[in-house]
Amino acid sequence: MESLIGTLMIYLLLGLVASYEIKKKKEKIFDSIHSHLLPISGFSFLFAFSFGIIFIPIVFGLLNLSSTHGDDGLHALFAQFQIIQFLLLCIVAPICEELFFRRYLFQRIRAKWGAIIGYLITVIPFALLHISPPNIIHALFMGTFFTYLYYRTGSIVVAIVAHAINNLIPTFGPYLQMKIPLFFIEFNSPWRYLEFVIALLLLLWSLRRIYQITRPRNQATTRLPNQATT
Repeated sequence: MESLIGTLMIYLLLGLVASYEIKKKKEKIFDSIHSHLLPISGFSFLFAFSFGIIFIPIVFGLLNLSSTHGDDGLHALFAQFQIIQFLLLCIVAPICEELFFRRYLFQRIRAKWGAIIGYLITVIPFALLHISPPNIIHALFMGTFFTYLYYRTGSIVVAIVAHAINNLIPTFGPYLQMKIPLFFIEFNSPWRYLEFVIALLLLLWSLRRIYQITRPRNQATTRLPNQATT
């Protein structure tokens, strides 16, 4: 419980710092909800789910870790599960992290030095915040995806929803493992290759659809909606 409280305080601190700095510039903290939020959220789920299927065998295999848990471990995990963990991972963390790393930090750095520098400076500390090697590697890729969403849409709400969806999947991963073993096929199973190919196709298709949805109708207008105020 102490570690959860400590993590919560870190997230809240990031959110408060970002909110304070944004308000100092007399900007809106949250933008209006765009009409394309719903389809982007659906494709974000496909991206996060398919990326997890690809990520687990590659990274966990390289690190000689197991993607499976024993039944006793699962029952113990669910016995200790508390609502505060869900609120922290799927609500507090996405809001605070996206406000700080995307809405505040990336936005400011991008305005001064460009999107690539903004990405490099924001995604690395974002990944290191996740501590363990598998989580750091995963956060590097997903942080890139969240930054891409924000860059393409100019909407921090879209990035927050995608982040929440991404955190929701591993939160209920143990339950999926018990009910839907497809997501946790052993590395040496021949079905893993078919699953891997399907996941890769879903990942590429979801990215393509997000690109199409967020493509500016007027190519001459490519600024973020709130870029003019930075």
